[in-house]
Amino acid sequence: MENRSDEFSQKLLNEMNALYSLLLLFFYLITQIIAIYVNFCLVVMVFRTIKDEYKYPYYPLLFLIMFSNVLFVAMTTAIAVLGGLSRIVPALAKSFPVLIMIAISYPTVICVLDFLLCIHRFSVMFWDSEFWSIHVRWKGPLIFLITLPFVVLISSISITYSSLLVGVEIDAFGVGNLPLYCFISDIALKSLLGFLTFVGYVLILLRVAQQNRKVGKFTDFTVIEQAFPIACFQLISSILTVFMHMGVHRSAWSFAKVCLLKYAFTQLLCIVVPISIIIGNQNRRKKFRYFCVCLKPNQVEPANHRVCITMSNNRTSTTETSF
Repeated sequence: MENRSDEFSQKLLNEMNALYSLLLLFFYLITQIIAIYVNFCLVVMVFRTIKDEYKYPYYPLLFLIMFSNVLFVAMTTAIAVLGGLSRIVPALAKSFPVLIMIAISYPTVICVLDFLLCIHRFSVMFWDSEFWSIHVRWKGPLIFLITLPFVVLISSISITYSSLLVGVEIDAFGVGNLPLYCFISDIALKSLLGFLTFVGYVLILLRVAQQNRKVGKFTDFTVIEQAFPIACFQLISSILTVFMHMGVHRSAWSFAKVCLLKYAFTQLLCIVVPISIIIGNQNRRKKFRYFCVCLKPNQVEPANHRVCITMSNNRTSTTETSF
């Protein structure tokens, strides 16, 4: 098994484009740094706002989304650091499959959580369901934990079929067409849940706009503002993933490019999730007034064009300017 893996790595290195690889490495480093920063902001936000927001029925599901995102970034950072400390190139080569395996299952996990959150908000807006409107606080996470082993399993086995496409023989899951079925199920699950979640949030936003216009009733849809960008990104990345797999050819580099691009989508998702959750909630933006990602000073220019007033959350400064 190890010899086959070495042969595949050598075959991949022979076909790799150096410039393409350097660009991907640079992209990975930049996105990883950004992901670490915004997820650090997310952790601080959780500690500052959990007492105020824990009362909402949807918060456990939203917390699981945040926790999964922070956990994934921590794992990938640890693997990259540990791989770089030991014999750099061989260590990174051994860490690469681990990163891919984690990256493959992570978007599906977020997709399932976002879908459950969408069902809860859809139930609140369109029908009176005690299960999804009230008891979702505990039963929603329970449903997720029950489905989690299944999601991770099919996502992990799905990479076996991708490996078989490029001629890498794998004995671990060589049971008939199981890898093919898991591969199709993984893509179909992400695409279907991503589409349903996107449609659900759109219908909720339309219903909220209709109520505000006709009845004049204000409906708080802060959680939708936090989750809807995640659903949009998941839908777009799922569509692109389907088209990428349709264009895969029987070569090591062709397969590697698809895996690397899927991992790039996952890296971007790690940035989209915390930014959406922080920016989508006014209270969280105020809690993070010291982070530049959440605050930009506003400048007001008086009529005499000689004084510029800069307003922030805590201070107001006046400076003389000449025009």
